[in-house]
Amino acid sequence: MGRSSRYRILMAGAVALTLVGFIGYLLADNYIAHQGLRRDSLEDHRYYSEEVAAALGYFFSERVYDLNNLAVSRELATYFENRAVGMTMAYGLRASLVGVAERFDYIQKQTEYGGVPVYDRLVFVDVDGVRLADTSDGLTLTPEDQWLALVDEDSSETRFDVVGVGDDFDVLISIPCYFDGVRVGQLLGYIEGHCIALQMVDPRAAHQSRAMLLYEDRPFISDSGNSGDDEYSMELRENADKSICEPFVYEGLDNYGRLEEMVGVVVPVPSSPFYLVCRTRMSELVRGTAPWLAFMGMVALALVLVGGSFYAFRAMARNSILRTLLEEEEYHHLEVERKNEMLGIEIAERITAEQKLEQYSRNLESMVEERTAELRKVIDDLHRTQAQLVQSEKLAAIGHLASGIAHEINTPAQYVGDNARFLDEIFGQIAKLLNRQHDLLGNCENDCNAEAVVTEIKSMIDELDLEFLLQEVPDAIHQTLEGVGHVADIVLAMKEFSGSATEGPTPVDINQAIANTVTVTRNSWKKIAVMDVDYDPNLPLVWCCLGDFNQVMLNLISNACDAIEKAGNEPGIQGRIGVSTRYIADHGEVEIRVSDTGGGIAEDIRSHIFDPFFTTKEVGSGMGQGLYMVHSIISERHGGSIRFETELGVGSTFIVRLPLQHVVKS
Repeated sequence: MGRSSRYRILMAGAVALTLVGFIGYLLADNYIAHQGLRRDSLEDHRYYSEEVAAALGYFFSERVYDLNNLAVSRELATYFENRAVGMTMAYGLRASLVGVAERFDYIQKQTEYGGVPVYDRLVFVDVDGVRLADTSDGLTLTPEDQWLALVDEDSSETRFDVVGVGDDFDVLISIPCYFDGVRVGQLLGYIEGHCIALQMVDPRAAHQSRAMLLYEDRPFISDSGNSGDDEYSMELRENADKSICEPFVYEGLDNYGRLEEMVGVVVPVPSSPFYLVCRTRMSELVRGTAPWLAFMGMVALALVLVGGSFYAFRAMARNSILRTLLEEEEYHHLEVERKNEMLGIEIAERITAEQKLEQYSRNLESMVEERTAELRKVIDDLHRTQAQLVQSEKLAAIGHLASGIAHEINTPAQYVGDNARFLDEIFGQIAKLLNRQHDLLGNCENDCNAEAVVTEIKSMIDELDLEFLLQEVPDAIHQTLEGVGHVADIVLAMKEFSGSATEGPTPVDINQAIANTVTVTRNSWKKIAVMDVDYDPNLPLVWCCLGDFNQVMLNLISNACDAIEKAGNEPGIQGRIGVSTRYIADHGEVEIRVSDTGGGIAEDIRSHIFDPFFTTKEVGSGMGQGLYMVHSIISERHGGSIRFETELGVGSTFIVRLPLQHVVKS
């Protein structure tokens, strides 16, 4: 065997070993990738399950929010206010329950999900177990002696329970109701089970998954809407271990009754005592070729490559010399052609470049004019768009303000009407007594029996309960006058607030303008905060546009309400909003401070809060124009300044300074 033959054999062996080593590397890499994909897929399934559980938790928190709103609704408060002043069912108290029932019916009809009503039933029971309001229409009612059992005297928190039999069941949410700090009853909401099942189905999921809910270690609903007793639910319950939020693998039946590797996970549902259990097929999560199939394919490929390499090498050795000579000849020929082609391309590019340079020089001035015109158009469009957004922000604020004012007027108007009806009824009884007294006195002129007349009059006075009327009628008249005065104050404040929109710059009483704004925004802050005001009595008049200043105060108070509501407070504890004014004589300025006890402003967004379109609210909840509008009105139009002081976990204070005299820009 010659030297060249041994060299070819060694080369072929080296190539074969290299191929085998490369294939082995591919096999190991495929196995590692498959295991990594398996881990990632299990984590994805856990994340998907947590998302579904989070959606369920948000659904339950919304229902608790609905019930809490009902518990502090004006209708319930009106009922207990009327009962507190001594009204009975016979004297106007039953009319208050009509408003409560109508409010319950409205919530039940308006709250739905996917076309399915959320609430089967809404019930209010007082502390004595008396059912005062119930939206049940044809449903089986709970016996009266069982309502008292639902009113747990020791419970001050929201409770969940599952009621019903088989597939006909509801989730019961129970919250306590308080009036003037005293527990007065329990509000019960029955949530439709099939509506909860819709929350467990995610049409965007990349894989098919089955799910069910557990309550006290027993299933009560699956994503198909049944009671959780089908074969899939039983299979999940039997294989679910006690590890929360950790995926587990087990052998289960697929849709065709075949054993297959399954993946399940148990996740707690936020804001509820329930647990969500999800399962899917491992093949749905981990797609791709199994490691053993890849191994067999790689082995077959290695054998083919090793065998073919020997035949290819032999042919290559015989033709290598001839191919080398041909390649050298072809290389020289191609090199000459390539250089000629490159020279032609370079000449053409130079000619084209000279032509473009000449054309560009001729058209440069016209291009600059066109670009300048386009830029002006873009700037004008941006200004128009920004003006439209500012107007939309103002209209949205006015609409919210009008809704709150209507609510504020409705409350005193309601008890004015109740007292007026009470006085109308009592006046009829008093008129009857006076007419009878007049008749008796007329009869006495002819045939006077004084003892009989006195006896009959005393009997009528006792029947009328004159002592009760002498006590209650003045109170009713006082409450009526107080309600009318409250409505008049609100209307006057709104008239002064809205009437300033068309006025130009005038000397403005800042204290009165702020007081009007606080009055018209009362419905926005009264449930979440206490308003503290401190007006400087020596504050001089300020030359400004009253409508713009009212808009500034409206935005700052609304911003304070949003901050307190976002920070959240413990039940029964309200935040505080402070508004104060001060005259700074040394600088000829007036200072207005608006503070809140919200969560403060995060460090990373403090430099952006006055930027246009910047907002921390969710998409669709705000356009980011409120504080930008405040900064524009104060700094640009009135020559003033605005800044803020903030501390995380404590709150924020916005400080506005306005000069006494300034030429207001349009």
